[in-house]
Amino acid sequence: MLSGMTESGRWWIFVEENLNKNRWRVSHREAAGDDREQAVARARQLAREFRPANPYSIRGRQAFELSEHSWLVLVRGAVTEYQFRVSLGELLASD
Repeated sequence: MLSGMTESGRWWIFVEENLNKNRWRVSHREAAGDDREQAVARARQLAREFRPANPYSIRGRQAFELSEHSWLVLVRGAVTEYQFRVSLGELLASD
């Protein structure tokens, strides 16, 4: 297990925030249990409701489902637009 990953479950949700043109970082991760349908529902909820670090004040949001386990969210602030991704992954190995 990676440092800080103490939860368990078959399905995991990761949120990656865009820091600049080509740099992304995982800003949020959570175990989503063993039920795939519940995990997908939770990931979709995060695409609709997750509050990214930027912008400070959200003026609008568009969420796109790119695949059955991947969402891209565009968040409009006062001056610019920010992006984040929500991904659902199945845990394959853990030591």
